[in-house]
Amino acid sequence: ADARVIHHCADPPFDRWPRELPPVMIGLIQAAARSGASVIYADDPSVYGPVEGPISESLPDRPVGARARVRAGLAGLLLSAHRQGAVSAAIARAPDLFGPGVVRSALGRPMIEAAMKGLPVPVIGDPDQPHSLCFIRDHAAAMVALAERPDLHGRIWHTPCAPAVSLRTALETAGGRPVRLRRASRGLLLALGLADARLRAIREITYQFDRPFVLDTTALEEAAGLAPTPLERALAETRAAFRQAGRPRAARLSRRVGAVR
Repeated sequence: ADARVIHHCADPPFDRWPRELPPVMIGLIQAAARSGASVIYADDPSVYGPVEGPISESLPDRPVGARARVRAGLAGLLLSAHRQGAVSAAIARAPDLFGPGVVRSALGRPMIEAAMKGLPVPVIGDPDQPHSLCFIRDHAAAMVALAERPDLHGRIWHTPCAPAVSLRTALETAGGRPVRLRRASRGLLLALGLADARLRAIREITYQFDRPFVLDTTALEEAAGLAPTPLERALAETRAAFRQAGRPRAARLSRRVGAVR
C-alpha cells in the first residue's frame, strides 16, 4: 500500500509464461492503480522475432511462438494502462542476463561453472555468432534509473549492455580457459521437446542463437547517463561470486562426510 515503485521482475520458466505471467501483470497494474505506485517492468527482446542488423526499440513486434506473443501482449497491456492514465510505467528490456544469482540463462551459473571446471558446456545454435549479454547489476541500475525518471515513462527502453561477443568468447572469459561446447541441434531439441514442455519453449527462441543477436542500447545510455559494466570486469565479478557461493557448499559437504566417518 505504501510502495512508490513496483519493480516487476517475476519470471517463471519459459513453459509457464502463458499461464502465469498474464495474471501477474493484471494484478500488478490493478495494485499500482490503487496505490499510485509506478511500475517498472523487466522484459526481454523475444518479442521482436528474427531481425537482421541491430535491434532497436523502434522495431515492431514480430513474436515467434506462444511465449513471445505473451511477452508482446504484456508489454502492450502495461503501456496501454500508462496511456490511459491508470499507472505510470516504463519497460526495461534486456537480453540474456548473467551475473551473481543468475541461473536460468545462456550464460547462467551452470554454464559458467562448467566452463570454470573445464567441463563441456551445453549450447544451442552457433556459439560463434555475436550475442548481446546483460550484466544483472546493469539491468538493476537501468530499472532504478527509470523509477527515478517519470519523464522517461510510457515507452520501452533497452538496458545498457557491453558490446556483443560470441557465447564462446564469453564462456572462455568467464572460465579463464578454452571452453568445450556441446551443441544441441534443432533436430535433437525437436525430438526432446515432444516429451518436455520446457524444451519445446526453448525451441521457439533458437533463432536468437543462429544469427547475430545484437541490441542497440544507446537510447537509455544517453537519456539516463548510464554506461554498461565492461564485460571482462562483469564476468570477473560473476566468477568470484560463484566461487564464494561454492565454498559454503563444499564446507557443508566436508562436514557431512566427516560426520559419517
